[in-house]
Amino acid sequence: MASPSRTCFVVGPIGKRGSKERIHADALFNKIIKPAFASIKKNLYVVRADHISTPGMIDSQIVTHLIEARLVIANLTTRNPNAFYELGIRHMVNRPVIHMARRENPCGCFTLPGCGDLLFERCRNRQV
Repeated sequence: MASPSRTCFVVGPIGKRGSKERIHADALFNKIIKPAFASIKKNLYVVRADHISTPGMIDSQIVTHLIEARLVIANLTTRNPNAFYELGIRHMVNRPVIHMARRENPCGCFTLPGCGDLLFERCRNRQV
């Protein structure tokens, strides 16, 4: 895996395998975020917490990614407390972050100056 400084770290609810939360998280990650970066930033590794396979304490690895990643994308659609906690860590170090939420379910937190805010819609063949 690439070093955290060469990553785009994606935060948000992940959920258990097969859950609606996981289906949404996987679709957002695999159908929107990863393809977007594959086409524009070939040397940036896009990763989510459940993709970190390096031995060690996952909590400290997440914090390291939050602090050192070149970019963090936060999915705030469901107002997940962990996502907001992780977003707070990222804002504390004043590094680039993009907020994302479904257009029909915005979290109402898109008022921070200097933050990229993206609203997305559902796909026809699968909810995203």
